[in-house]
Parts: sequence; C-alpha cells; structure tokens
Amino acid sequence: MTKIHTIKLGGNDLQWLPQSVRLATNLRVLHVGHCVDGDQTAVLETRQSLSVLPDWIGELSGLQTLILGGNDTLGLKIGRAGVGGLTRLTTLDLSRIGLCKCPEWVSQLPGLQTLNLGSNRELRVTRNSTCMASFWKLTSLKTLTTLDLSGIMLENCPKWLGQLVGLQKLKLSENWHLGQNLRKASLGGLIKLETLDLADIGLFECPEWLGQLKGLHTLNLRLNRSLGQRLGEASLGVLCRLTALDLSRIGLAECPEWLGQLLGLQTLNLGRNKLTTLDCSHTGLCKDQWVGQLLDLRALDLSFNPLGETIGEACVGRLDRLTSLNLHGIGLCECPKWLSQLTGLQELSLRGDLTFGMPFGGASFGELTGLTTLDLFRSGVCECPEWMLELTGLQMLSLGGNLELGKTLGGARLGRLNRLTALDLSHMELCECPEWLGQLMELQKLDLSNNELGRNNELGRTLGNEELGKTLGGACLGGLTSLTTLDLSSIGLCECPEWVGQLTGLQTLNLKHNSLKTPPPVIVEKGTTAIVQYMRDLANGRVPCYVLKMMLLGDPGGGKSSLLDTLASGIPTRRPAEDRTPSVDVKMHRINESSRLVLNTYDAGGHEVYRATHRFFMSPGTLYVLVVDIANPGPSEQSEQIVKWLEAVQSQVPGAAVVIVGTHVDEIEDYADDSTGTVESLSFEVHARLSNIDTRVMQWEDMRLSHLREAVRAAEDELENVGNASVQMNEWRALREQRDALLVDAHRDSGQSVCRVLDPRLAQAYKQHEYDVYSGVSEALARARQCGSEDSRIKLSQLHEEMRATVACWERAPRAAVTAASFHKKSGWGVECLMDVLDKLGGDAKIFSAVGGRQPLNYLMLQRLFANEETASVDEAQDAQKLQVEGEAAIKRHTAEYSTPELRALCARPFVAASVLADEACKCGMTREEVYRALEFLHESGYVLYYGKSARNEELQKIVFT
Repeated sequence: MTKIHTIKLGGNDLQWLPQSVRLATNLRVLHVGHCVDGDQTAVLETRQSLSVLPDWIGELSGLQTLILGGNDTLGLKIGRAGVGGLTRLTTLDLSRIGLCKCPEWVSQLPGLQTLNLGSNRELRVTRNSTCMASFWKLTSLKTLTTLDLSGIMLENCPKWLGQLVGLQKLKLSENWHLGQNLRKASLGGLIKLETLDLADIGLFECPEWLGQLKGLHTLNLRLNRSLGQRLGEASLGVLCRLTALDLSRIGLAECPEWLGQLLGLQTLNLGRNKLTTLDCSHTGLCKDQWVGQLLDLRALDLSFNPLGETIGEACVGRLDRLTSLNLHGIGLCECPKWLSQLTGLQELSLRGDLTFGMPFGGASFGELTGLTTLDLFRSGVCECPEWMLELTGLQMLSLGGNLELGKTLGGARLGRLNRLTALDLSHMELCECPEWLGQLMELQKLDLSNNELGRNNELGRTLGNEELGKTLGGACLGGLTSLTTLDLSSIGLCECPEWVGQLTGLQTLNLKHNSLKTPPPVIVEKGTTAIVQYMRDLANGRVPCYVLKMMLLGDPGGGKSSLLDTLASGIPTRRPAEDRTPSVDVKMHRINESSRLVLNTYDAGGHEVYRATHRFFMSPGTLYVLVVDIANPGPSEQSEQIVKWLEAVQSQVPGAAVVIVGTHVDEIEDYADDSTGTVESLSFEVHARLSNIDTRVMQWEDMRLSHLREAVRAAEDELENVGNASVQMNEWRALREQRDALLVDAHRDSGQSVCRVLDPRLAQAYKQHEYDVYSGVSEALARARQCGSEDSRIKLSQLHEEMRATVACWERAPRAAVTAASFHKKSGWGVECLMDVLDKLGGDAKIFSAVGGRQPLNYLMLQRLFANEETASVDEAQDAQKLQVEGEAAIKRHTAEYSTPELRALCARPFVAASVLADEACKCGMTREEVYRALEFLHESGYVLYYGKSARNEELQKIVFT
C-alpha cells in the first residue's frame, strides 16, 4: 500500500472509508466523490453516500488532492473532520455535500490552490453572519487560484471575494438572483483573473468593473436571458486578451459593436439567440464582414438563430482556421458552397434544416478531409452523397431523422468509414439494418432507436429473427466488440438479438419501449451487464418458455388454496378450514389441456404473521389473483379491504395486473332474493356483488390516474399559450380531441361493468387506448418542437419532457379487473370462465411480454430439478401444443443428458449451500458464474429462494430464519 499514490473510489455506495486506505501513507490523490470527472452538475445515482470522514484522514499527510463532491450528507459532519492537518493539500472538492457553512479548517490549508464549494444551496453566505465569518477567513489563502461558488444561492457578491487578488478562475454561475446586484460588486481588482463564469445568474446588464479585467481569457455570460437587450451598451472591446466568449441564450437580437474589436477570439458562441443578421451597424465594417476579421477564430456557434441565407462567404468563408462550425437550425435552404473552402474544419453541424436536403446545392465536402464530426440530423438528406465516402477520417456521423434516406441507406457503402466511433441512425423508419454496419469495427456508440413503422416494426423483427444472417450477413454486429453504447429503444423488438451477448465491451444498452419477451423483465431491470450475460447464456442452448408466475393473495379463509386445487384438477375442491397455508406454497401446473400456458403458482398465506414475507415473492411480470369471499355480508368493509390489498401490490410492483376472484358462491343462496336458490337468481346476486366491488375498484383506479391527467392538462394549458400554428401542433390538437372524446365515452360506459366481469381485457380497453393517445401526443410534441420561434421551441421541449415523464408513469399505472369465478357445490360454477380469463391474460403480450420468451436450457434444467416434477410427455401432447411440447422435450432431454445423480440429490434438498451446488453443476457443463446467475434469475422469477449478497435477500434471510 505504501507505493500507491492514487485511489479512486467515486461512484461506489460507501458509507465510510475503508481502513485499508489508512495504510497508503504515500497517497497523493484520494477520490471518493460521486461527481463525474469533477463536474458537480453530473452526480452519479447511488443508494448510499459517505456520511462521515474518519479521524485518521489527517494522517495522510502527503495528500495533495481530495475529492469529496456529491456525498450529500457529508457536510453535516465535515466541520469536525481532521482534514485541517493535510497541510500539503492543493485541491479540495466539497461540492454538493450539504454544507451549511465553510469549515474553519479550510482556511488553515496554506498551500490550497483549488477550492470547490459549488451546489451547496444551504450556504446562503449573505444571509448568515456565522457563515460570513467562516468565508472571511478564506482571504488568508494567498495561494488560492481557482474558486467555485456556483449554485450556492448568492444574492449579493461578498466583499471578501474582492480581496482574493491571486484568483485566476472564478465560477459564480447558477446563483439566479446574483445578477441583480452584481454591478455593485468590487471585483475589478482581480487583475489576475483569466476565467470568469457568470452563466445563469439573472444578469440584465454588464457591470462596469468587467472592463477592468484586462487579463480575462474566458468569459461565460450564457443563459442570462435579459442581457441581450443592453449588451451593446457594455464596453467589453477593451478585453483584448479574450479568447473564449459565450453569449448563448441571452436574447440577443443584434450583434454589439465591440465584438469586432476582439480580434484574439478563438471560440465564440452566439447560439440560441434572435439574430436575423450578423451585421454590426456601428463597427465601421461593411455589413457582416467583422466576423471575417476574427482570423484566429477556431470555433463558431450560430445555432438556432433565424439567419437563413444571410450568412455569406465574406462573413464566415474567410475563417480558414475554423475547426468547429455549428449551423444547427438556422434555416438554410441549401448548403453554402463556401463551406468547402473551410478545409481546416473538424466539426460541422447542419442539423435541423428541414428544407436543406439534397443535392446540397452543388456543394461538395470531399475536400474537408480533416472532418471528424458531421451532424446532418433532420436535414432532409435523401441519399448519401459520394463525397461522404471520401471523409475517411470521420469519427462521429449523425444521419438520423432523414426519412427518405432510410429507404436507400442499405446501398450507401458507408462501411468504408472505418474510423467511425459514433453513428446515429435513429428516427429513419429503417426496415432493416444495413450490412455495412458490421464493417465498422471501431464503432463505440450506435443509435438505431425510434425506427418504428407503426405496430408491425420491420427493423424489430429483423433484429430479433433467427434468420438474422439473411439481412446482416450472419451475426455481423456481434463482431463490433468495441461497442460500448447501443440504443435499440422503440423499434418494436420482441426479442433482444442474440449477438448482443457477443458485445463484451457493452456498457449501456437501451431496450425501452419494446414489447420484449427475451430477456424477461427481471433481467432487463438489472441493466446492461445482466442482459449481455443472459444473452450469452442463451447461446449455450435455449427454449421457449410459456410459464406465467401467478400469486394468490387475500384474507384468511378466502379460499385461495381451494381455488388453486380446483384450477389444477378441474374438479371443484374445498380444503378443510383447519388446513392452513404456511407462508407461501409453490406449485406448477398447466392451465388446461388446450393451452400452452403453464402456471407457476404462489399460494400466499393470508394470516397477518405471513404478510411481512409477501413482498419478497412479488416481482414484475407476475399475475396477482386477489381472492375474495363474496359471501361475506359486509360489502363496505370488504371493498376497503380489497383496496388495501391492491395498494400493497401496487407499492411493490407498480403497474401490476390484478384479477379479483369471488369465491364461496354456494353460500350466497341464503342471501339471494329468490328463496328457490335457482342458478338464475344466484347468478343475479353474484353479479350484483361483483358489480359493487367493480365500482370501488374503478374509483381506486381513477384516483390513481387522476393526478396524471391533471399533469397533462396543466401542460396543455401552457402549450396553448405558445401560439405555434405548425402542422405538428395541429396534429397534437387533433390527438387531444381524440383523447377527450375517449374519456367522454369511458365516462358514459363506466356503469356497464358486466362486460368487465366477463372479459378482463375489456377492462383495460379504454385505459390502453388512452395511453396510446398520450404516446401519440408525446411524439407529436417531439415533432412540433422542431418548428416555430426560439421561445416556442424551448417551451415545447420542456413540455415534451414533461409529457414523456407522464407517459412513463402511465405505463406503470395500476391495472385491475373483476371476474365471476368460484365453485358452486359440484358444478364448478365460473371455474371454466376463470381458466379462460387466465389463459387470455397470459397470452397478452402487452401485459406479460416475457411469456413465450426464450430461456437458457441450463437455467430451466436447474428449475426442473428444484421442482422435482415430470414434464409433459411428447406423446400426450396435441398439435396445438407443438411448440410448447418441443420446448418441454428439449428441457427433459437436456436434463437427462447433462444432470448427474449428485446434482439431482442436491436440488431435492430443502436447502443447500450455493457453493456446493455450483461445484456439482460445474460437472454438468455450467460455469460457477452461470450457476449464480441462474440462481438469481430463478429467485427473481419465484422458483427458488436464493440468499445472495443483495440487501433484499439479506432482509429475507433474517425474516425467514428469525
């Protein structure tokens, strides 16, 4: 440990520093922050954070850099830490740690050069006298050159700041009220200042002292939305050493005259303003030629200014040192020919000029051989030009959003661009993946998202089809081992491509908004690593699995076990009252002879003592059956108890599907109006009682969804004020009218609950249709935000994000249906109806997308050995069951060939050590890692209880064994 100089523990769920760090006596750098590369605005999502620093931290006397940012509770105890003894410390990051005042020991660090206190919003240094005193002591830090006070709710610039005359970098951004009083500050004495960040502080005019900072190299004034109106009055032309200037999003309508005096500028950002021309009326230069005088300019951003064709060769075409040019969304009708003269360009964005298109106005970029980034997203390109093949140095290419291009992309021969590391082919309505994709061996990021042709998405079928080789030349994408990010969201995938398992370097895989059967939800929720490993395990053997996990819940004596016995045997069965289900009873059986569906049933004991364990057996992709004794004469109390059960399920598994089943129908004869107790009178009474439950369930569902509808209405009210009359907005309004009409119909038909009793899928018809319309509204907003003025685009973008969040919540909304299924003496009244209901639900891909998906044979071998049950015989199967029988036969054959008597004996035990099981399974062709993955999968799927290292399993272990 004495030879270690750097330790990085950032992003881990650490509550305290490991004692082993204490042994690194020659440590120079210690990173235990949750921020990404020192950026406090990009905090990693973690469950736990460092809450206290140990007393021995002061013993690391050689420490020079200490990064603690992002540990949001550390600030409460940081004042008592022994950090003051780290006299050699030069860099200290205390950003976003919940500081209420600056620790006194900070002023005792004589060699400190960089101090980051950003995003500690409780500091409020101008309001608290104690806090002010702690900051005044910072003036003793004569070596301090970099100070970050961003996002700490400053309202006035503190006087002590002007005494830090050695400062070279100062960040005051995101103090939203600071700009109103900044002109009163006295920072003109900071003559060594080279970098000043005043972004997003509510600044409406430039303070006079700004012109005194003659040594400034970098000035950031972005996101001060009222500053543009008075920027021309400023005297910033004297900042002759300025090399980087950011004036984006400040409401600028005319270029200030002093811009032409900043001849040393290398980076200029004028993006997202209101500029219609680059003319400076008082510069003495003809029209926009002042831009052409900035001969040292390397990067120029003019995006989202309605400049159109006003940009001429005299304006930008002379900047032969330009390496980055952003013309995103400026309204070009054709590509300027002078662009080909900028031979030094490395980055070029022509994104969002919808009327741009081909044939590039006769322009050719073939001479731009140094180009590494080319962005043509939504530029109306119809086909790939030949000169694109000459840009062999391209590393990042975006062609997404060009619908016509998607039709010809397969023959584009872009495989010659073998240096590409990032490629965007999203929103193109692709029907198949181009074969040349497999030639891009250095590709690290690939975006194929939102290539969806309605509900029958051809790209999704191509990627997930076993005949993938016909369109992709074999598993050609599996050879892209450099790939780290892959986006396959919203392309209609049913199965994740098997070649994903070959992408060993994949770090981020996006499969959202696909009706995936493979892998199942329990794997997808674990993230990219789990998905890749699952697909790799599939490569060792796979079979379609039509098993649906079903969990029965309800009060004691409701008839859960009796109902389960009836479903399993098809014969009305009632268990004795004293036959009490302990905790959870797990069984497996077919739903009926003609169905492929196999139910893996969990009969959960309803007694209070067992309810604490129920949540450990709940998982996504499970059908929950709430069993209710409808012979109970207390309908009000019964309805409220049903709601409590629904809430319990919803809290653990948001969006879970629940079927409410009435039992004890034979006992209702005593309450029927018709004393004869005929089937007709009994049926009427049953439906009356179920309707009461149905009405209460509908009220509960509407209450859960009402806040989502209110959020949408609020967003829509704001949207009407945007005033955008584009075609896309008209599309949105039409969808809104459709949605409103749908809700009216739903309200009118809400009393007709009989149809819901007969078919639970009808219960979801209105909600599913409403969700589909909301999805359409979201996509319409996505298209609408590309049009209109800058203000409307910003507003539409915000509303679109709100709408996407609402739609995401809608996907997790509760789903419940009431059905009349029970047993009546020997007739089994309603049982066949319930079997039919369960069969239809299990086959509904929208609710249980994983049913029918492929699972690794090794996983299923262990599952069957644990179950210790015989699979269905092939000879007994019917033609309608062929696919399932083939799967069962494959499982049976695989188990017989690979399992050993020792493994069978271990699986037959009530409990066994995982390590012992892994040792024996390794003799059957499985690796230890695969065994543990299989156990985790079987645990999440409800087949076994596996006490792994997760907090959830440890909690379960404590409950079970205590």
